[in-house]
Amino acid sequence: MADAAVQMKRPARRRSFGRGDLKQSQYDHEVLEVSRVVRVVKGGRRFRFRASVVVGDRAGKVGFGTGKSRDVQDAIQKAQARAEKRMVTLELKDGTIPHQVQAS
Repeated sequence: MADAAVQMKRPARRRSFGRGDLKQSQYDHEVLEVSRVVRVVKGGRRFRFRASVVVGDRAGKVGFGTGKSRDVQDAIQKAQARAEKRMVTLELKDGTIPHQVQAS
């Protein structure tokens, strides 16, 4: 009888945290960087991935976001969603920003 009670136990539920319904974005996105982050704990090392993404409509709206997850694709999706929430509008002149840009 005890064996029947053990078999009736339900498996642990996995949480989806709202990422179950993936929709197609209306913005273009570009992955700038994907890096592996290591956290050392008592039992060993825990690996996660950190992604930096820029999204925009190529007409003056642009956003930047970062995301971390155990999976690369999840980190990119989180970064893209955060970038879409933090969009800003830039003034364009002849299709580009009217400022000098320096990159190092």
